[in-house]
Amino acid sequence: MNTISNLFLFSLVLLFISCSKNAVKEFEKGNSLKAYEILYKKAKKGDLTRDEKTLFKDVILELVHNDSISVFREIHSRVLEDKMKGYAHLKDIKKRHQEIIALRYPLPSYDYYNSELYDSVSYDVTKDLYTRAQDRLQRTIDEGNKIHARNAYTDIERIDDYHVSESYPIEDLKRNCLFYGTVYTLVQFDNDVRFGSRYIDQYFDEDEIRLNDSKWSKFHYRSDLDINYDRVAEVVLTDADFDDDTNRSTKNYSDRIITGYETKTDTSGKTEQIPQYGTVNATVTTEKITRELLVRGYVRIQERGKNDDTDNIRENYKETIQVYSSSGDDRAIPKSVKDRLDKPREDFSREENFYREAIEDFMKEVERKLERLD
Repeated sequence: MNTISNLFLFSLVLLFISCSKNAVKEFEKGNSLKAYEILYKKAKKGDLTRDEKTLFKDVILELVHNDSISVFREIHSRVLEDKMKGYAHLKDIKKRHQEIIALRYPLPSYDYYNSELYDSVSYDVTKDLYTRAQDRLQRTIDEGNKIHARNAYTDIERIDDYHVSESYPIEDLKRNCLFYGTVYTLVQFDNDVRFGSRYIDQYFDEDEIRLNDSKWSKFHYRSDLDINYDRVAEVVLTDADFDDDTNRSTKNYSDRIITGYETKTDTSGKTEQIPQYGTVNATVTTEKITRELLVRGYVRIQERGKNDDTDNIRENYKETIQVYSSSGDDRAIPKSVKDRLDKPREDFSREENFYREAIEDFMKEVERKLERLD
């Protein structure tokens, strides 16, 4: 017995010396597939040594044996996922089988592989996928859990991964899976504000909201009688109030200036204008006025099987202007301040702009809340 073991070890040593070191290492570790890939690259080029050919045969025999055990266990399993693994395994076997027989060397191959077996497994797996998809869809119809319809849709899509299958009404089943697996949300708008209605009606509607549909989530703004909605999102505007806040400050200025002239005549009769000085005072008032439009409302989500969920929303839009006025003697005011006084009076933008900006922010917050829904 020891003699046989020693001979085997000795043979491996010889192989290691004369063969690709990496292939031998992988084969020794039990990684026949990796060893095959290394040797196949050399075989394609016709570069295999005699010892490498011997090693290549041993590697293929090992692969054929191991694959046969795995693949037949998989394709005869009652578990669909195992059968799917078996098909993928057969696909790899087919590739290696074709690679081996295309080489010029007399090598063992996958004698048990044939196209009839490959086709049979493809038919078997696709039939099971279609049947399971039907069952999963029916579960959603019966129980209401949409995840089953979505899983059914995935099963249907997988059928395309197989090279042959029966002719099934796949598109019809897909449409039904999409319909029953999708969450439909009806979004409704309600304006409870009395004032500013003409502007609110202009900006508070579905045209001002951007909600992105996905494969499994759809938003509607008009009720479809063919759909039993999973959610109703009620978007309500309750208040829209203007408020002006004024912050007033004053600053006093004074300056010593020439207020007039006194005429003096000397003894020779010569006259002279003597300036007369006095102090002048003025006050400049600055009014910083902030106008704000505050809009308030809420989003109420009514979902089947759940309690209502209400989120309050509060958004505002504001503008600030500065108004200058003066009293007293303008000559006491510095030029830089006079320039501000002489400018045209600032004014707020139109009322419509306040409604547009505030409601736009309100609607963006509505979007964020609705897009966070499951």
